[in-house]
Amino acid sequence: MELSSEDIDDLKALGREVAERQRAPHEPHCVALAFATPIEGALRFTIQQWIDLEAIRSPLLRGEDFGDPEQLRLAGHIFGLSIDSETVTSDEADACVDAMRAVITDAFAMSLPMKPPGETDTADADGFGDWLLIYSCLVKECGIDPDAALHTEVARAFALIAGVRHNQGWRVAGGMRYALRDIPAMVEEPEAAHE
Repeated sequence: MELSSEDIDDLKALGREVAERQRAPHEPHCVALAFATPIEGALRFTIQQWIDLEAIRSPLLRGEDFGDPEQLRLAGHIFGLSIDSETVTSDEADACVDAMRAVITDAFAMSLPMKPPGETDTADADGFGDWLLIYSCLVKECGIDPDAALHTEVARAFALIAGVRHNQGWRVAGGMRYALRDIPAMVEEPEAAHE
């Protein structure tokens, strides 16, 4: 495949932007948002909410549709929303589901796969769920009080753990580095940027 001069110019511009973001004096925007003061009335997704959604086997955690109105009502309750089929219209319920999905998706997007120095292989699945590993790391490695860790926002938890791991000598194992997430071309077409 032969690249046009316009394609080459676009790649050069992307390369410059990537280099600038890697050396930027500010924290990456996604990290700053994870630690910013929550906007009043905005949904938050905490470790406790993750546990509560897992306990009811909420389809929200798997990107699936709700088949049961009671499960939707329970998920709404976990987020402090009243989603009762008798008082909420279908459009209002859909908007609530979209908002819950968005806050969960944004939080999980902050997960940054890392590996310790010298490790190349990944471990086999050991039967633990993800939230327990995140929670225990917050308590043990980040030194957060167990009760406070339950109320830590999930996006913030992932960023904290990545920071602790980095300070321990771990490096990014895969996925999009935080600094590159501010670059629209990297976010919109991550595969194309790596080719």
